[in-house]
Amino acid sequence: MNHHFSMMQFADSAFPLGGFAFSNGLEWLVKQGWIEDLEGFYDYLLQIVHQAQSFDIPFLLAMAKSEAEVQAASKRYDLMLQVPGLRKASIAQGRALLRMLPTLLGQREGLGLDETTHLVLVLGRTLASLEWSEPMAAELWTYLIIRDQTSAAIRLGILGPGAAIHIQGQIFTAATWSPFRSPPWSQAYRMTALNDMAVTSHGQLYSKLFQN
Repeated sequence: MNHHFSMMQFADSAFPLGGFAFSNGLEWLVKQGWIEDLEGFYDYLLQIVHQAQSFDIPFLLAMAKSEAEVQAASKRYDLMLQVPGLRKASIAQGRALLRMLPTLLGQREGLGLDETTHLVLVLGRTLASLEWSEPMAAELWTYLIIRDQTSAAIRLGILGPGAAIHIQGQIFTAATWSPFRSPPWSQAYRMTALNDMAVTSHGQLYSKLFQN
């Protein structure tokens, strides 16, 4: 029962981690004319999901391995995520999840986490403690990425709720995770230079909507 309760909690847009309010650079791309229509948003979102499969998910799954590997993977993730906006959001959401662990797990001891841990790492350790399988963990992270970006797109007026539901289903089907889609954490890589540039430029264009 804990597995089902946790799935509903993690996937619920009301789960208070703040991801739904972080546009991940989408706002800047729209303002600069890089994304102008539904087709452009679809291509953008598919790229973001593929980035998650090559970077985030390998580290998410590494949190279920030996303690030595967890520590090494955590250090590598922290060193690789240096884009200021992404780093700030990752740590803020990681801390939010840490604060909720007593409610979710009944305790937080034994996770080997501290107040500077990134969301991917906290979530990976949490799901490992709940004995989630790799496909379940990967699919949850993929869904969260898709959900948060479509939520941001709706707030920016790129698409309506009906189109959002449709595109969520399309992307999730097209990007279903498998072990062959993600490298091991030691070979994980980032590949979205344009998106990193968008997040870096977000300081000047970050709206009150996404700050609140």
